[in-house]
Amino acid sequence: MRGKLLETAGAAYEALYEAPESAWTTARAVAKKLDELARIDTTMEPVRQALEPALIAMQDVSYSLRDYLAAWKQTLTGSKQSRTAWRHSINSSANTAPRSTRC
Repeated sequence: MRGKLLETAGAAYEALYEAPESAWTTARAVAKKLDELARIDTTMEPVRQALEPALIAMQDVSYSLRDYLAAWKQTLTGSKQSRTAWRHSINSSANTAPRSTRC
């Protein structure tokens, strides 16, 4: 289940924000064109402004996905470190246990 969560969240983050053709990249390109258009024709300013909340929302969602992925990765790394520490403590105690002195 964790694998599917990470895979799905990672794919969403990639599509929304990280990929060269991400939704964020495309929306920013549209915003730049609307800026240019609004400079030429001021009646398009409200259209340009209408896109701003969507850009902010996209960025907020991408940050939430990034943080979600980081938290999962930290949890998984922490679990792995705990298991490694446990194994190390078992091995250490086995190596320092008193040895039999049978003749």
